[in-house]
Amino acid sequence: MSPLTQKAFGPTIHDDGHAYIDAHGSCKIFAASDQEQFIDRLKRRYGDRVLSYEAIRTRGKRNPFELEDGKGYRKGEDVLIDCLLLSKCDYLLKCTSAVGEFAMYFNPDLECIDMNHQGRGGSKLALWAVRKKQEAYGRYLDRKRKAFERSDKK
Repeated sequence: MSPLTQKAFGPTIHDDGHAYIDAHGSCKIFAASDQEQFIDRLKRRYGDRVLSYEAIRTRGKRNPFELEDGKGYRKGEDVLIDCLLLSKCDYLLKCTSAVGEFAMYFNPDLECIDMNHQGRGGSKLALWAVRKKQEAYGRYLDRKRKAFERSDKK
């Protein structure tokens, strides 16, 4: 197992998320968040097990994408890198976020707990919908790959 491919999180981890982490004692935790205080909170609880990409983050309620600081390209690159790193994890604990959802598109075999639904005993409908979109995207990629292979043989 790669050191970066262990666990990942959204902005709030509920009790079952912590239980999952605690049950996998020595795992590394890749944290993807645009909120510095969330990364800090994870590091206080889990120490050097927590890994994160050096992305632009903010403190408080504003997200980096809301800042008009001329760093749009860098922020977009940071999000893409976080998404790709999340897709390499063994397991994903995610919140409602396109970043976590797209990580699942990049890795169709990525197991996931949606903390906004399963974490509080709610409906699993949202995760089902993500899985259905992920399956459809996988079929689309298969069609594109086959079309490319056919054109390559000509």
